[in-house]
Amino acid sequence: MNAELERLLVELAQQHAPQLVENGHKPNRQTLARELANHSILAITGYPEAHYAKDPPKVVGLCVNYYKALYHLLIDALFPPALKKIEAYYQVYDQSKLLVHFKAEARPVIQVFAGYVSPYVAERQAAKSVSDYEILALVDVVLHNLDADDLEQTRYEEVRLQGAKIVKRLLGMPLRQQPLTAFDTPFFSKIEQAPPPLPPDLPEASQHVGPFSNGTLTLDPTEELSFLQDLDSAVLHEPEEKLPPLRDHDEHTPETGKQPSTAKQPAQSKQGKKKSGRTGQLRSPLPYWDDDSE
Repeated sequence: MNAELERLLVELAQQHAPQLVENGHKPNRQTLARELANHSILAITGYPEAHYAKDPPKVVGLCVNYYKALYHLLIDALFPPALKKIEAYYQVYDQSKLLVHFKAEARPVIQVFAGYVSPYVAERQAAKSVSDYEILALVDVVLHNLDADDLEQTRYEEVRLQGAKIVKRLLGMPLRQQPLTAFDTPFFSKIEQAPPPLPPDLPEASQHVGPFSNGTLTLDPTEELSFLQDLDSAVLHEPEEKLPPLRDHDEHTPETGKQPSTAKQPAQSKQGKKKSGRTGQLRSPLPYWDDDSE
C-alpha cells in the first residue's frame, strides 16, 4: 500500500465526509474510496503513459473530459439539469502518480462510477482488445443501477451507445488507472453466465433492451462526439495551492447501497485564493477543472 495515497484519501474524507475517519478511524483505501462516493466524491488514481509523463495537465484534462462527458450524458437522460455541476481536481504523489477526484451534485452517478466504471477501466485498459458486447453490458449495468430501465426504448439505446463510446475513450486515455475501488457486484462472471445476445440482424422489435442486451458499437477514432465538443476545449485555470478548507459537516448523505486484477474553481470573488500550508511529496500547484453548465 502507498502511504502517501492513503494520507491523501484521508484528507479528502476529512474535507468532505469527516465522519468516515473520525476518532482516528482509518478504513483501508479501497473501502474509504468507495465510501467517499457515497458522499459525492469520486477518487481515481493512476499514472501517465510514458509519452505523456512530462505533461500531467494534459493527461488529467483528457481523463476529466471523458468522465465528465459520461456524467453529463447520464444527467441529461435521467436527472434534473440542476444536478449537472461537477468539479475535478488532481494531485501528484509518489513522484509521478496522480490522484484525481471529482465532486458532483448527482450522488447516484458518482456511486455507479466508483462501483462499476472506474474498476472496469482499471481492469481493462491493459487488455489488447475488449469486445463491444462487454462494454455495452457495462453500460447496461450502470443504467440498470440508475433505474433507467423505464426509459423509452429509442432513448435508452441512444444513451447506451453513446455511453459505450465514452467508455471506449476512457479505455484509451493516457492516464493508466490503477485499481482503487472494487465492483459493487460481480461483473465479469455475470457476463460469462448470461445467455448469448441475439443476432444483430433480427428485427428491432424482437431485440431485448435491458441488462446485457445486444447492440452494435462502432467508433471512428476521428469521430468528434457532439457531447465532447465543449469539454475538449476546457481551459486550465490559474491553480490554487490547496484543496478547499475542512468543513464541519458534509452537505450530502448517502442515498443507496472482488475487484479484478491506478476545474474551474468557484469564482474567486466567492471563495478567494487560498495559500498552501502543505508540505511533503505532494506537488503543488493543483490544477482543476469545473463545469460551467448548471
